[in-house]
Amino acid sequence: MTKSDRMPVIGGASLAPIEDSEPVRVASTEAQPAVRGWVFGSLFGAVLIAYVVIATRSIHAPFFALDDWDEICLVRASGSWLSLLGTDLYHFFRPVKNLMFLAYNWLYCHGGIEPVRVVSISIGLFSACAVFKLCCRLLASREWALAATAVWLLSPTLVSSTVWLSASNIMLMTGLAAVAVICHDRGCAAEESGSETDKKFSWRWTAFATLCVFIALASYEGGISVLPLFVAVDWYLHPQRLGRRSTWLKYLLYGAVLGVYLALRHHAGSTQTVLGGFSNVSRFQAAISSGYLTLLHGSIWLWPFTGMAVIGGYYWGQISITELAMCSLIVLAAATFAILKRRRYPSLTLGIAWFLLAFAPMSNILGFRNGPYCDSYIALASVGAAIAFVAVIRALWPSRMSGAARMIALAIVTLMAASRVGAAFEAADWSSAWNDPAVAYARSLQAFPQAFDAMTELA
Repeated sequence: MTKSDRMPVIGGASLAPIEDSEPVRVASTEAQPAVRGWVFGSLFGAVLIAYVVIATRSIHAPFFALDDWDEICLVRASGSWLSLLGTDLYHFFRPVKNLMFLAYNWLYCHGGIEPVRVVSISIGLFSACAVFKLCCRLLASREWALAATAVWLLSPTLVSSTVWLSASNIMLMTGLAAVAVICHDRGCAAEESGSETDKKFSWRWTAFATLCVFIALASYEGGISVLPLFVAVDWYLHPQRLGRRSTWLKYLLYGAVLGVYLALRHHAGSTQTVLGGFSNVSRFQAAISSGYLTLLHGSIWLWPFTGMAVIGGYYWGQISITELAMCSLIVLAAATFAILKRRRYPSLTLGIAWFLLAFAPMSNILGFRNGPYCDSYIALASVGAAIAFVAVIRALWPSRMSGAARMIALAIVTLMAASRVGAAFEAADWSSAWNDPAVAYARSLQAFPQAFDAMTELA
């Protein structure tokens, strides 16, 4: 079996990395991988530098009025760091977030806001490396993994997870979730290798995945979506794993970790909801609006040029029942497509399933009335969006076509690539807006005129 035979297939085309049509002239065959590695490393470094440039446009931004200062006050009022191993200012069980703000407060008192921003940016760089390694495993190509990482990392919707310190815990959760899926995948692959040495290391990978899951949950409750993501990755890319007892034992272990987390959360008296930008919306009404809220976040990620906001607002009647039903049907159709076409389009459908599963806890499908809109809610979900986006480009790659089809594919790929370049510039502009909270809130009201929190803070 050749390397291309082992690769997933999209639209009848192999997903193996595309090689040049003519051989590259080098001094020796041994030198070629080193040259390609140097070039690739430079491209990866350029992506990280672009992220740092975007993030540092708000390096001097003060603590944000919404959440940041309240969390700092909570930390300063605490008797010791042990008292922070509980709920945050909104009474959510987020001990890791509290400890992060303990560090932020110390850095701020000893060096100002800039060292605090450096830590937040470092968390973003860690998450970027984790997402890249994850995409290498999911896309079976480091070139396409780099493309997916760049699409994810330079998106405007990721800005708030770095600039808004109260959302930096969500960025940390995203990185830990990526590491957890990597470790789970490596643990399963070690069992499949046939080597006794690798099999001994299998449960070590699983143990590390378990630790990452727990820390991710303690950072942000949206980390609960990591558990179904384990199953999704196995089902879409390695369905034979579901027939093994050891795989289900791993799932059981992850479920036990979730049970411990939920018990600690209950003991801490954590709340389940915060009304946020909802106005006179019942839990049932929030639940049947989940399809609309899912499409809202997805559409702003895909086309961020008119919808960037700190936080949105939602009131019942804002969207007609017909529109809510249509949105729910579209989400249902996407989920159905992701399930039924997973063998023909594994990367595309996995990306769609990842987005839907990772966003589900924030979609209000259970009517908790969280949100209703916030960029940082899709930090983890947008990893799936980036994978699906790149999967479409890879399937349409012009070098695999000829004639008019090639020209059409080239035009589509060019437009898609140009949209993400434009999104990176939009991210830089959005990052600058956070230097002045009044500007950030004013832009939020342009996108969401009914954003009540933005109105209050701006007043």
